[in-house]
Amino acid sequence: MAKYLIDTTVLINHLRGKTAALDFINKKEQLKISCVSLAELIQGARNKKELEQIKKLVSLFAVDWGSARINQKAVEILEKRYLKFGITYFDCLIAAAAMENNLELITDNLKHFRPIDGLTVRRPAELV
Repeated sequence: MAKYLIDTTVLINHLRGKTAALDFINKKEQLKISCVSLAELIQGARNKKELEQIKKLVSLFAVDWGSARINQKAVEILEKRYLKFGITYFDCLIAAAAMENNLELITDNLKHFRPIDGLTVRRPAELV
C-alpha cells in the first residue's frame, strides 16, 4: 500500500536530475501519483524523447485515477483557499487525492499546499 503521493514538482525535478527528487524516488517504495500529475507531465513534453522519459518514470508508480469524492473534496479546498492563496484546481485535486487516500504529499510547492487543513506536506529532501 502506498505511503506517499508525489506532486508534479517532484516528478519534474526528478526528470531534470535534481538530487533530492532523485534520491527520494530512488530510495522510497510505496509511492503513488495523481492522474493530474501524469497529465501535467504529458502536457509538458516537448518531443517524443521527453514523452518516453515521462512514461518510463511514471511506470514506477501506482496512479490514483480519482473519484467523485476526490473531485468533491478538491472543490471544497478550492472554495476555501483560492482567493487567499491562489491555488489551482489541479493542485486541489492532487491535495484531495492525498487526503482521501491518507497519504503524505511530497512536493516542492509548499506555498500552495501547506495552507490546506488536514494535508500532511513534506519536501523530498526531508525524507532522504
